[in-house]
Amino acid sequence: MFGDQFYWSSRITELGVGTTTAHATLTRDSLTGALGEALDSAIVERARSFAGQVGVEGAKIAARELAAVARAFAGDSDSH
Repeated sequence: MFGDQFYWSSRITELGVGTTTAHATLTRDSLTGALGEALDSAIVERARSFAGQVGVEGAKIAARELAAVARAFAGDSDSH
């Protein structure tokens, strides 16, 4: 249910638009460090630039695609 958070945190880091810190080793210092990194002017600028490339319709498109897959799957299971 919550497994995608690790994927997305790694993607954010890979894209250079944010940072992450491991929950298992989270401390006040590690969180402060991660927030400091995320607020670095270079990361902020990349995040702003990246935000302009993200479509606002993304969630609607994803929902339609998931619904189509669910309908196809339900149709396949009816034929078995």
